[in-house]
Amino acid sequence: MKKFGHIYGFSAVLLVLMISSCDKTVPTLPEASAPIFMLDGEFDGEAISLIAGDENTYMHTGSEIVNGVSLFNGKLSNGDFSVEIGFFDGFLDQPDRNPSENLANVTPLFAQQPTEPLVYLDKNFLGNPNIQSVVWFINGVYAGENNVPIEAPGKYNVCAFITFANNDEAQLCDEVIVGYSKSANFNIDFMSQSNVVNASTNCVGSSAHCAQWFLDGTQILGEVGGLIQYDSPGQLHTLSSEVHFDNDVIRRRSVLIDEGGNGNSVGDFSIFELISNYDDPYQDFNVCIEIQSDGVTYSSIYADNSLSTCDISNVEHYGKNAAGKNVYEVSATINAFVKSSISEKIIPVTFSTVFGLEID
Repeated sequence: MKKFGHIYGFSAVLLVLMISSCDKTVPTLPEASAPIFMLDGEFDGEAISLIAGDENTYMHTGSEIVNGVSLFNGKLSNGDFSVEIGFFDGFLDQPDRNPSENLANVTPLFAQQPTEPLVYLDKNFLGNPNIQSVVWFINGVYAGENNVPIEAPGKYNVCAFITFANNDEAQLCDEVIVGYSKSANFNIDFMSQSNVVNASTNCVGSSAHCAQWFLDGTQILGEVGGLIQYDSPGQLHTLSSEVHFDNDVIRRRSVLIDEGGNGNSVGDFSIFELISNYDDPYQDFNVCIEIQSDGVTYSSIYADNSLSTCDISNVEHYGKNAAGKNVYEVSATINAFVKSSISEKIIPVTFSTVFGLEID
């Protein structure tokens, strides 16, 4: 369920913030001589017009997490008819990026629902014949056993609860990004013997200037690799590396190493990003629209929008909302198709709009 925590209504003279019950204060907003947020166009051949402040129309802003990725929303609604525009975050492997600046410099494509899984979390790809079974969890939710599909683009925290042939059990968790661009990546190369492991990072896409190493959650090295000695040989250990690349990418990988001589080591999950079969344009900063009309939902994500357009002409900072989140004023022209959730009818929609996005 989508939640929009900040609602904006505008008269012709004064901007008035309408807040939800969870907000405690009303910020002072600047005066304006005309409504700021509006939409004009056609839906299924009928003229549509929404102006914040007219006929009980309000601008709602908010964000939500979809498959581990932020979706920034703006929604103009008069209660009977609404148009919601959302933009997915992008450049997920660069945590210090500014999404608002990125959005101003891209021509968004339309997010589409893939027709087949992007990748299978298959225990056979973990490269260890000693693995008897794997129970997979994705973003903390049980996903299945042994062979599990990932069916939509996202940034996933994947955990494998592994049972080996000798009944040893272990847990290994790793980040898996599919359907989004990656500006750099790496995997952990390692060889172990007795209570010593020789580990290094194999980086692609950019040079790395720093790697932090962790053994069972405790930092142990600050180099790009080296010999690691254990105080507890004969056990299963989790070895992790967080690599900082020269192009501002930061990724973290983990492997399972077996010092007991049972051959129960397991590599990191970078293999699943490598074999992902996502051939469509990446979902970075892709747009989706949803229309509510007469109680029916119409969505762009289930319609063919491969030739549709979203032209952004302006992105500028508007102010902060009651929660202290940054709100941006976005001007755009959209020509697309949406699909009815009831009849599955495909309907054209075209409009020009100025709307608000909460991006923080």
